[in-house]
Parts: sequence; C-alpha cells; structure tokens
Amino acid sequence: MSRTSRKKIGTRNDEVDKHNDYRVGLYARLSGERTEIDRNKSSSIESQIKMGEEFAFQNGLKITSVYKDYIESGRNFSRIGYLKLLSDVKAGKINCIIVRDLSRLGRDYLEMGRLIETVFPFLGVRFISILDNLDTEKSQDMNTSFEVAIKNIVNDYYSKDVSEKLRRSYQLGFSQGKCMIRRAPYGYKFEKSKNARKLHIDESVRDVVKFIFFQSFAGIGRKKIAIELNRRRISPPDIYRKTKKVYLELDEKSGWKSETINRILKNKIYVGDLIQGKNITDLYRNGKSLSDTVYKVSSHHEPIISKEIFDSVNNRRLISKQCLRNSEGDNKYKGLIYSAISKEYLVRKNESKTEKKSFVYFDSNSKCTPNYYKKVRISESKLDEIVQSVLVELLKCPNLNDKYQNSLRNQLKAQISNLMRSIRKYDIQISAAKKMINNNYENYALGGVNLDKFLNNKNQIKLQIENLLQKKAAIESKIDELSIKVETFEIWCGCLEDFAKNPIITNRLLKELIEKIEIGENNSINIFFKINIELWAGG
Repeated sequence: MSRTSRKKIGTRNDEVDKHNDYRVGLYARLSGERTEIDRNKSSSIESQIKMGEEFAFQNGLKITSVYKDYIESGRNFSRIGYLKLLSDVKAGKINCIIVRDLSRLGRDYLEMGRLIETVFPFLGVRFISILDNLDTEKSQDMNTSFEVAIKNIVNDYYSKDVSEKLRRSYQLGFSQGKCMIRRAPYGYKFEKSKNARKLHIDESVRDVVKFIFFQSFAGIGRKKIAIELNRRRISPPDIYRKTKKVYLELDEKSGWKSETINRILKNKIYVGDLIQGKNITDLYRNGKSLSDTVYKVSSHHEPIISKEIFDSVNNRRLISKQCLRNSEGDNKYKGLIYSAISKEYLVRKNESKTEKKSFVYFDSNSKCTPNYYKKVRISESKLDEIVQSVLVELLKCPNLNDKYQNSLRNQLKAQISNLMRSIRKYDIQISAAKKMINNNYENYALGGVNLDKFLNNKNQIKLQIENLLQKKAAIESKIDELSIKVETFEIWCGCLEDFAKNPIITNRLLKELIEKIEIGENNSINIFFKINIELWAGG
C-alpha cells in the first residue's frame, strides 16, 4: 500500500492552520432602493448570510462575526454594520471579510477601489467576494483586476441610474399629492386604496399622541412628558413599529426621549397636513436632497389634533426659543411681554452697573425711533407691582368664589358625560351596521339576493358607517376641547389659591394665568388672561 508523503501531510496541515488563523467577518446589506415586493429573494439578508456560511464551511474558514445593514444605500459608507466591521478590523478582531458580491460592500467605484487595493492590504485583511470569484489572498492577474474595476464602475452607474429614477418617481408622486413617505408616522398606519396608500389613524396609539399634545398644551415640558410615558410603560415609536405592542415588555429597557416628543409636537401630519420633499435624500449624492421644493397637501388625511392646539403648542415653543436672548438671570416674564404698538417681543436688559440688578423691558425693533424707544419700556419691578395689583383685584371677582368654581366645574363635567353617552350610542350603531354587512353577505351567499342588490346594500351600509364615524369623531373633538378646559380651569384655580395665600409673582403663576402682556406708552399695560372667567363657561 502506498504511503502519503510527510511533505504533503505537512502542506495540508499548514493550510488548515492558515485557515484557522483567519477571524472572518461576514457582511450582508439589503438596499433601500426597492420595495419588499420588488426585491429578489436571493438578495435578502438571510440568503447572503447563508451563502457566506456555506462558502466559509467549504473552505475551512470559521466565521467570527456577522455584520448587517438593512435598507441602506451602497453609496452611503456611514452604515452602522459597515462601520462596526471596519472598527473590528482596525481593532484586530477581524482579518478576513466575506461578501456575496462587490455591490454589497459598496457602489462607489473610487471608494471600493481604495478599499480593495490599498486599505485591506495595508491592514493585512483578506477580502473575498463570492460571486465575483475574488479572493485577495490569491494572486490576481490583470484580467481579474480589470474585471473588478469594471464591476465597481457598473455598480456605481447602477446607483446613479436608480437615484435618477427615484427622483423622477418622487417628484411625480409629490406633484400628484400622493403619499410617498416610507413609514407611517407614530399614530397612523398605511391602508391600500386601489393603487395608492392612504394614511389612517392607528386607534391603538391615537390616545398616546393626544396625551403628548394635551400635556404640552397644559405647559408640561417634553422631558416630563417622556418620563410619564416611560412610567406608564408605553412603547416608544421605534419599538411599537417593530412589535405593534402598545406597552413594553417587563425586560424592555428602551423608552421615550424628549427628542422623540419634540419631533411629534412639530409634525404637521397630526393636523391632517402632508408635507413631503424636504426629507427625501439622494442615494447617489450621499444624502443630498432629491427635491428643492416642499410639497404640502392640506387636509390630506384625518387629523388627530386640532389646528388650534397644534398652533398653540408650537407658538409657545417658538417664543421660548426666539425671545429675550440677551436677558440675564431668571426671567419669569419670558415669552409674555409685547409692545402694544409694534406687537414685537420686548427685550429684557440689566441696566444696573452695580451688583444689584435692575431689569427693564424695551422694544429693540430697528424701525422704532429714539423717542418711541424711550416711551415703550418698563422696569421689571414696576411690572411686578402692576401685575400684583391686577391679580389682587381679580380675587375680588364674585365669579371666582368656591360656589361658582364648583358650579362651573360640575357644568363642564356634565357636558363631557353627555357627550360620552353620545359616543356609546354611536358605537352601538356602528356595531349594528357592521353586523348588517355580514348578514347582507350571508343573504347573498345563500342566494337570497342577486349580486347587484348585494353590492348596493353593501355600499349603502358603508356610507352609513362612514357618516356615523364622522359624527363620532366630531364629538370626540368636542370632548377633547372640554377636557382641556377642565384641566386649564383646575390649574387656573390652583394658581389663584396659591397667590391668595402668598401674593408673590412667580414664574408658574405668570405662565399658567397669563396669555400675554402688552406694554404701551408711559407704562400703560394691558393683561390678557388665558381664561375670560365671565364668558368662559358658555364658550
């Protein structure tokens, strides 16, 4: 029997040891250029990983880590999975990279050439592209190098071509008023209607969106709103999108952040307006906007929040950012002081040259004359004195006694209770109408009516349900308004009670009671309260 030479055994063992020295990183990417329907299943993340694992097994390579990027452009080299791969390469954790084909790693031919020809060799990294039959450990002839360069150029051209087609497609959709956004915002879901996607309210989290706006409307800060949502274990938008569970699991740590609250409060989608174009980016030009025009469609879909509440919330945020930027110290009148003549915000300034500060408010509008500048100004101490005297007089108002407050409180709650009964009545009618649809179908299936009669009955019942839903939505809006009134009234009464016990002008007192203060010439002042106590109950 012939013997295998020790030389051959040694060579084979060296080969195995060499393969075992490789710490392999398998990289897979799914493009964001196509929809799930259009994608070739063989290009899926799972298929790419399976192909890489089979290749590694057949070639005696052991995979150390798998890196994935889902719905990411090949022109974008700031992908999370890709950056993690490079980080591990630099740290020495990975010294061999496997991809299905060159386009998975990237579609920029200049960057790809730099990686394959310069970066990977410098770092001592073996690079394998399975479908391109490329392995940098093996010597590459001129034809193979030329082929790789051509493929990189083709991939680059493909990215340009897709970007141009997307740009045209988006612009056409924008101009036709179609909803082109990829993901439905929190509080909404997509429903297909013929060839178009429609935004419909997601009833599961509708009340969460309302809670966020009503809390902000009542003066609660974004951070406190986020803390309260986390206390209630409500899933934040990213988790809800994945799980469709309104509440977090016990072991789930992700939560709401003030930035998330801020994005929701600024989004006009919640008043029924669709604004598109400004956030659509070019796949080829590394994130540059595909469109220079912002396309707006008013009343595109059913709103969750009234325009009045949305405007009030965002006007308050705008004032908080813009006004009184050169003020010093705690400014309790921030966002409240205006000129009665120019209607501009008044600026706060310390005019004292000693350690004891003396603040004044004046109109810094450049259009004002020097004479006007002197007339429209008031010291903070004088302002405190006037506001304090007005509030003391307000406490004497007969409409603010305990008996009147209880009467108004009960009146508002009774209105809400009556409206809730109407909601329940509409719910019963809607449920009955839905049963009629089922009965109508059963009657048709059993031959009781012909197709024309069945379709006619079905359409009539659908119209009836839509009418009932519209009436129900109108009542829900009224309930929301009354609920805000009750909450505002309770805050109002609480602040006045605190002032009666301790008549000091505080930040909270001003923000909760006063809408704005207008300063005219010679210290004339007009205070606009958030509640007109004499007319409010019937409003």
